[in-house]
Amino acid sequence: MAAVRSRQPRRWASAILIVVGLFIRLKVAESPVFEAVRDTTTVRLPIAEVFRRHPRQVALGAGAFLVQSTVSYIFIAYLATYGTTVVGASRTSVLGVIVLSAAISTVLHVVAGAASDRFGRKPVYIWGVIGMGAFIFPAFALFDTGQFTLMLAAHILVFGVALSPSGGPTGAMFAEMFSTRVRYSGASVSYQLAGVLGAALGPIIAASLIEATGSGYAIAGYIAAVAAISLVSIALIREPRHNGHLEPEIKSPVNIR
Repeated sequence: MAAVRSRQPRRWASAILIVVGLFIRLKVAESPVFEAVRDTTTVRLPIAEVFRRHPRQVALGAGAFLVQSTVSYIFIAYLATYGTTVVGASRTSVLGVIVLSAAISTVLHVVAGAASDRFGRKPVYIWGVIGMGAFIFPAFALFDTGQFTLMLAAHILVFGVALSPSGGPTGAMFAEMFSTRVRYSGASVSYQLAGVLGAALGPIIAASLIEATGSGYAIAGYIAAVAAISLVSIALIREPRHNGHLEPEIKSPVNIR
């Protein structure tokens, strides 16, 4: 009974978040170009059209998002276990680090999204990918100290400072990579494909590396390799003109070299 009661607040919190999210979504108007296409064009099988007409965009979008997906789930899901079992920090300290870092990352995502409106999606995104690959080694060195302040600095360095420049522009950049007719499906397929390869496999691979080597630097090397894949992918995506605000049905959605 106690376990059941302990789950009740979480269920209520989830229900409230769902209702709030639905309310916000219903209040957000669709873009004029989407409204125009919806009123005049119907795609019977949008996923099939995505793979038929935009296979490169799907592959490059998934590749670009791969490091984000990997870092997100390793730093949220696996690092809690790593911090307590390998580093030896208390569970309270590790969870405190993750919560505080996530709050800071949320704010930085908004800042990065605004920066991408001004400077373009691709330049901001690239800085984030480079940061995740470069900062991951000093971040693990700091995290391995087991000291709360240094662990927090390590988590913020990657999850906030490095991840946010890529995370902020992601939604807009993915949308701009596909024509309006299949924009939602195209972005979703790229996102989910990266999720399977990064989010689902990342923590499993990280745990296997720790079991095999006993060193967090093995995980850092894995993340750096994934960042290299994402860097090549984003480099092959040419920034749309006018910060991506051209209507893809009139002009080319995204030009792939």
